[in-house]
Amino acid sequence: MNNYYDPFDNDAMTANANYQHMMAKNYKSHESFNEPDYEDNPSDMVNHPGHYMVGGIEAIKVIEAKLGGRSNEMYRGYLMGNIMKYLMRSPYKGKYVEDLKKAEFYLRELLDCFNG
Repeated sequence: MNNYYDPFDNDAMTANANYQHMMAKNYKSHESFNEPDYEDNPSDMVNHPGHYMVGGIEAIKVIEAKLGGRSNEMYRGYLMGNIMKYLMRSPYKGKYVEDLKKAEFYLRELLDCFNG
């Protein structure tokens, strides 16, 4: 397996198709960008924070599609980097448990890449 984007990879094609479908939605005009078009959900700041849902698609899904899908090493590296980031900063930001849960979220995403 190479480390480059494979346009014939089914996971990548599906993720890209989903991304293209979501991008075809109507969005707010530039005059109203100061008003977010998401519902902020403070009850789930770990798994699905509202501020990552701007434009109708979750940021991690865009990143997954752009990095070639779950089977691509670039996406897996992105997940590993986030695991390390949240573990390393957890003692310093004042949200120790939340950062550990975010590291756990990315670890589960990484495990899903291998478990299908």
